[in-house]
Amino acid sequence: MPEAALTTARRGHSVAIIGDWVYVIGGVDAEQRTLDTVERARIRADGTLDRFAPVPGVVLTTVRRGHSNAVVGGWLYVIGGENGPLGSVERAEIGAGGELDPFSVAPITLSVARRAHGTAVLGNFLYVLGGQSVIR
Repeated sequence: MPEAALTTARRGHSVAIIGDWVYVIGGVDAEQRTLDTVERARIRADGTLDRFAPVPGVVLTTVRRGHSNAVVGGWLYVIGGENGPLGSVERAEIGAGGELDPFSVAPITLSVARRAHGTAVLGNFLYVLGGQSVIR
């Protein structure tokens, strides 16, 4: 079986599992460029992964790293991160098969821009926890 390596080496990204897919979102590449790209790999029935590939037509509206993400309802939210730091939130609608529609700016923002934070979903609430609000 082929190794499930990313097409672009990255760090500072976020990962979401939606349906039978693993999504890798944003981050920084080996040349220290902040990314807007999204890759995915299908999860096979035995738990192994197919090859990663860029998701056609799906990129972040803002390059970001150190962000978090959460699935709420039928949406994948990408929250905050560094390119400033960021207080913006983006979202992509999730299709029935786990595929993502293009990202757009969500109708919400963080009250404090931050990076390296955590998120938690409890019921219908999304919590953004900790992180850094000042780049040092």
